[in-house]
Amino acid sequence: MKTKSLIVLFIIFLFMGFNVGNLKIIHNGNKLKSFDKMVDMLKHYDVVFVGEQHTDPKAHFVELELLKKLYAKKKGKIILSLEMFERDVQGILNQYLEGKISEEEFLKNSRPWKNYPTDYKPMIEFAKEKGIKVIASNVPRRYAAMVARNGLAILNTLRPEERRLIAKTIYFDYPQYRKLFYKTMESMGGPMGKHGASKFKEKFYKAQCVKDSTMAESIFREMKKNPGFLILHINGSFHSDYKLGTAAVLKTLFSEVKIANIKVLPSDKVNVENKIADFIVY
Repeated sequence: MKTKSLIVLFIIFLFMGFNVGNLKIIHNGNKLKSFDKMVDMLKHYDVVFVGEQHTDPKAHFVELELLKKLYAKKKGKIILSLEMFERDVQGILNQYLEGKISEEEFLKNSRPWKNYPTDYKPMIEFAKEKGIKVIASNVPRRYAAMVARNGLAILNTLRPEERRLIAKTIYFDYPQYRKLFYKTMESMGGPMGKHGASKFKEKFYKAQCVKDSTMAESIFREMKKNPGFLILHINGSFHSDYKLGTAAVLKTLFSEVKIANIKVLPSDKVNVENKIADFIVY
């Protein structure tokens, strides 16, 4: 109990420095008047992607506020989708949200990220309180790692029950996305750097596409089951910048889907292209 209290106090302290009134928002090159104005615009979309840097407290504050405000605006017709949980733990996540198991059992069996207590727990607890469905959307990381080592063909060796945890079709023919991915890998140096073998880069790119395709398919499935609901999907910004990655695959799966993407910057320095996202928050 003492540990839980300390975590709650830490979260409160962490978010104390943030206020929606202090956030700056750019939409199509123009500054919006308020956070609530952005929410009013977002409520008309089918899927809203929030691109974060995973260790950025500002992003996690923005995500929680979006969840709360969109829940109110949509009168509860909202679903939360997270990159941070993988398909094979959906049952455990459901049991926790429904109050059937303890938090201790949930955390023991769901492989939460290390920063879950401070950064993602507030969203999960709000979803639990309000009865919001949460999608464990991502591919189990072991399968993405297999593709990074061996290529896409390795997926054909999996048992049917394993293959169902991965998107039925892996979409990867997105030249702009591949170019950006290669560029990012090259900037990191090492064996995957500028002079690294292209076949290794391509395997890593395909592994990234396995994640994108699986998250997009997870979102698409819930859209079909829940017409009229807005899905708020949280992921690392590379998965949704320029509406590429997961966003592009979702558009491939359902061309009429109305997508908005948000990029949260960790600093007040806006040094990104306006077209990287519909809304840039800093």
